[in-house]
Amino acid sequence: MSDTLLGLQRKINSATDLAGVVRTMKALAASSINQYEEAVESLRHYGHTVDLGLSACLRALPANFKNNQQDPPLTLVLIFGSDQGLVGQFNESLVAFALKKLPRNKPRHLIAIGERIAGQLETHNHAADQVYRIPTSVDSITELGIDLQLDNADLSLTPQRHGMQVFYNAPHLGTTYVPRMRTILPLDLAWQEELSRLDWPSSALPEICGRLDDTFIALLKEYLFISFFQACAESLASENICRLTAMQRAEKNIQDQLDSLQRTYHRRRQDTIDAELFDVTFGFEQLNHEGR
Repeated sequence: MSDTLLGLQRKINSATDLAGVVRTMKALAASSINQYEEAVESLRHYGHTVDLGLSACLRALPANFKNNQQDPPLTLVLIFGSDQGLVGQFNESLVAFALKKLPRNKPRHLIAIGERIAGQLETHNHAADQVYRIPTSVDSITELGIDLQLDNADLSLTPQRHGMQVFYNAPHLGTTYVPRMRTILPLDLAWQEELSRLDWPSSALPEICGRLDDTFIALLKEYLFISFFQACAESLASENICRLTAMQRAEKNIQDQLDSLQRTYHRRRQDTIDAELFDVTFGFEQLNHEGR
């Protein structure tokens, strides 16, 4: 019985240590979610400033640019996945969503952000043309955005000749995530109309400094960078939401197991004490009986 009690005590100690690890992972996931969501929120103000600049440029651009709505011959597709564990069907559901949304007969250049999402694409016979590492911090998101811009510099130079879509998981209601598709290019009429409705923050009319083409290209580069950054940061926040949910389930399961082990331990310990008391009582009665 004492060996059984010792074994139970070891299991309780192991479960307690594991619960501590899970609590630490929960705290890290929660901290990461907060970090990435704050990064996205802080970028909104800068993004609004860039949108105001683009709206001013669009007013000055010639009509043939605004009305050029030809379907681009190539669609650049970015899919942001996860290379970490404890994320469930994070990659699988996103790939299924992307392949359902993408037209089958249209040529496209697939860029996978993450090795596992690239592998998931291959299982559906859609090999990625380029694969990038997934950032692990806010600073490395910036590096990824710069790399994507440098490797696809013609996007900002000839935006009407390219189509670009981004697929990623975005946080939903703070406790889960949903797959999302966003069309970044071409600069269609709906996008132009949305910018034209922006209210200028002052009574003075906007004025373009320098060459209009150079200013527009510079602002368009920032627009693309913001789009990359937002998609990546929201994907990383969703990944950590998924991990936090997994840790919460694990914590509950460990606590249930601990409760069960402690009940068993106390019951067995009480049985041991009862047995020892019975032995003492029986021995005492036997001694009294022999003394008579």
